[in-house]
Amino acid sequence: MNNRYILGTFKGTVLKFNSPTKNGRIYDSCIYNQIKSDPVVNEQLKNDCLFVTMDGEDLSHVAGIVTDLIHNETEDSMKAIVDVVNTPQGRILDKLLSANQTVSLTVCGYETDDDGNKVMTYYDENWVDPYCPEVWEYDVAIAKELIARGFDEVQFDYIRFPTDGTNLSNAQYRWQSPGMDKESALISFLSYARENINAPIGIDIYGANGWYRTAARTGQDVETLAEFVDVICPMFYPSHFENKFLNYEPYEERPYRIYFYGTYRNTVIARNKVVIRPWVQTFFLNVPYDRQFYNAEYVKKEVFGVRDSVNRGYMHWNNAGNYSNLAVDPADKPYKGRATEAKPEYRKPAIGAKEERKPSQASISIQEEMMNKILLWDSVYNQDSENL
Repeated sequence: MNNRYILGTFKGTVLKFNSPTKNGRIYDSCIYNQIKSDPVVNEQLKNDCLFVTMDGEDLSHVAGIVTDLIHNETEDSMKAIVDVVNTPQGRILDKLLSANQTVSLTVCGYETDDDGNKVMTYYDENWVDPYCPEVWEYDVAIAKELIARGFDEVQFDYIRFPTDGTNLSNAQYRWQSPGMDKESALISFLSYARENINAPIGIDIYGANGWYRTAARTGQDVETLAEFVDVICPMFYPSHFENKFLNYEPYEERPYRIYFYGTYRNTVIARNKVVIRPWVQTFFLNVPYDRQFYNAEYVKKEVFGVRDSVNRGYMHWNNAGNYSNLAVDPADKPYKGRATEAKPEYRKPAIGAKEERKPSQASISIQEEMMNKILLWDSVYNQDSENL
């Protein structure tokens, strides 16, 4: 935690054992050991992301980040060492520490123990509840502060529902209203963001959701979300598709194909209402195709694929920050690869940079004939209506 954001540090009582909480629950001291041994809690303590709220009107603009948890046996309570920090726009993410409330907006499920009892289980990744208005407000508050600090665009990453985790089908969403599905949760958030953020909004999506018209599993329905954002950034990482996907001769051209077709398909699915600016895979993943082909040329082929499709920009991603395989943007340089799709006749002038194709004289004549027929039928209909 950057010290300039810390207003002070104090020790406070989080939970009094054998006494009712605000929700009327009662816990004994054994819950302390369960919390301290929880890998999720330990990870949050390590990364300064275990939040608590603080009572009092004067503390509405700050949040408490727990740095340690202590069992006070004299008071029979659990104490927390808390750093008090500023939060953007006076918003805080409400995360409580008791067993049934730990990161209360996190998606969780249940497993059955050896005695047949249901036990709450946290997934390897923590997720806030996408249906929760408080989460929307928190995210938008951060975005507004970033804009106020000089950033000219906001991009929301991981704007989706979880797709991995044990017993994912048992996940419960506390804030889900009856009849509300995953797509409507994301639409509600982005609609709220659009109303409150005075800057371009971008979102990251799975490559599969940019390739196919589906919101299955993630809630990322491109055609619908395009109504509320300015930029969509699909992750068309070749390593994330099945190895046989578009994997035909010449095999080394697969990265070019995926970005060439994917950028165009995503633009069409979004009805050409937004900028499609893909993330380019600039990292190695230990999968069969990458083991054989990943190098600087692999990355260059991806960039050319975007350039030769719907050329509206791209971004590189490497999770380790290693961008040694980057090359200078190709601009208008000819692509020298062997991909059939790289031939000029495969360009996309309908939504690309080329001039719009003018209609032929024959098509104009057909359109005029159809319009004359429509006008004739309109006049006949109007005359018949007057005679009724």
